[in-house]
This record gives sequence, C-alpha cells and structure tokens, in this order.
Amino acid sequence: TSFGGELELALRFAEGWRAYSGIGVTRAKYNTFVNAFGDFSDNEVPYIPAFTANYGLAYQARWGGYVQVDARTFGRYFLDDQNTSRQDAFTLVDARIGYKTESLDVSFFAKNIFDQRYIINLYDFAGTGGGFGNVGDPATYGVRAKLKY
Repeated sequence: TSFGGELELALRFAEGWRAYSGIGVTRAKYNTFVNAFGDFSDNEVPYIPAFTANYGLAYQARWGGYVQVDARTFGRYFLDDQNTSRQDAFTLVDARIGYKTESLDVSFFAKNIFDQRYIINLYDFAGTGGGFGNVGDPATYGVRAKLKY
C-alpha cells in the first residue's frame, strides 16, 4: 500500500529573481510479502524516501547573465526488504553561473557541491554477509555550452 502527496511553489519576487520549492511525502508498506528469505509483511518498501524536498533561487539579468542554486533533500529510506539497512536523510546542492542569449547558453556548473556520500541501492545476499551496491555521484564540476541554429 502506498500513498503520498506533493506541493510546489514558485515566486518571482523582484525583477530577474525567482525562488521555488517543492515537497513530496510518500508512505509505502508491504501489506503481505513472503518469499524464500522471510516474511516482510508490514515492512516499508525499500528505496522510497519518507519525503523529498527541492528548493532553489535563480537570478536572470537582462544582459543574459544568470546564476542558480538548487538543493534537493531526501528523507531516510531502507535499502532492503528486511528494513535492517538504511540510508539516512541527505541533501545535494547544485549551482550554475552562466550567460544566455537566444542562440547561446554557456555555463559553469557544480553538482553535489559538498560531495555528499549516499547509497543509491544495496543488494544484500540475505544471510550470507555479502552483497554489493552503488553510491551516488561525487562532486562534479564542468562547463556546459549549448548552441541553437
């Protein structure tokens, strides 16, 4: 069984300035789930954060320059059907600064600026003590250019 909801807000509060945010809440549990590894009935479904939130601030100058900072927060979520391994809540922060015209967009970007470490998924070989998983992308910086013709 799962249920949830989302709410988004955006505000233009001065010339060129925009603030935005959103929040989502989800509750997902197994009603009945039994397999060869056990009975996981009433456990939370793995990989579904209890909540997500995004928020940011952007400025676009008349002459084409812009700057934008975004953050995304993920609530804690379980990494297995047993609900024994979990990822605690974490926040990722991204930013861009650039110049944009009708035909050109050049920017410097940074993703996961503070190099937050987090687990995307985990495959636990139930009862064996072994497993493998994936971690989220580390801090990434670069230049992006887009040309329309």
